[in-house]
Amino acid sequence: MGQRDHPVSIANPLSPRVLSTPNLLIKLKQLVEQERESTVDVLLHLNEVDSRSAFAEEAFPSLFLFCVRELGYSEGAAYRRIRTARLAAEYPRVYIHLRRGSLSLTTASLIAPHMCEENYRSLLDQASGKTRADVERLLAPFIEQKSSPDNIRFLGLQDSRVQKSGGDKNTPLLLESSTPQRSESMQPEEEPKEEQDAAPSIRRVRFRFEGNESLLEKIRRAQEILRHKFPKGSLEEIVDQALEDLLEKRDPWRGIKRRERRKRAREAENQSPP
Repeated sequence: MGQRDHPVSIANPLSPRVLSTPNLLIKLKQLVEQERESTVDVLLHLNEVDSRSAFAEEAFPSLFLFCVRELGYSEGAAYRRIRTARLAAEYPRVYIHLRRGSLSLTTASLIAPHMCEENYRSLLDQASGKTRADVERLLAPFIEQKSSPDNIRFLGLQDSRVQKSGGDKNTPLLLESSTPQRSESMQPEEEPKEEQDAAPSIRRVRFRFEGNESLLEKIRRAQEILRHKFPKGSLEEIVDQALEDLLEKRDPWRGIKRRERRKRAREAENQSPP
């Protein structure tokens, strides 16, 4: 490449071409450190945009589309930054590893679905300094453990006065994978206990299954759409609302009930005196 074609003129004192090899390597390492700091700053700002839903002010329905269409990231780059930003918001120790360069956006986004309060320190330490292939091997036991059948398990009774939480922050968003095992999975984990205070109780149930990233994006989008109604955006609230809307539109039994109600209303109206 000639001087005319070079992106930075050789006459420019900032051009790497004028540096000696030792200074070139020193300068490159300094730039990499700055790049890591800049990446952390970008993630911090993404988290703030996410928490405020500020992307909506730019007429974008999701943070992902804002990153792709407004910020110019590729879909993969946007996904990695959003996932890592949300992981670091929950576990700030991630920022330390990113600044050190011991964790990349790729490896951080790989371990994100498997981290919880109990394992985040050890998992971060084990992934530190590893390549993508190394981290994938590290996560193999987690993936095998999650490749279990879909199951539904009753958890016993809960006092209905206990307010619904926004969901356990340690529960992965993609619930875990395959077909219900009725013999074992449908059995209660504990027998309901009688209480002296006869407060109304509800039975809690745990659902586990796996899904793909398309499902994840649909859930994220549903959380954004329903944020005004469900500020915490728990999976229970989102899934319950989605199924309620589906059944209201598609369930033939509900259609029959609606027609019966309308019929009774007309009859009552016709029987009322003028």
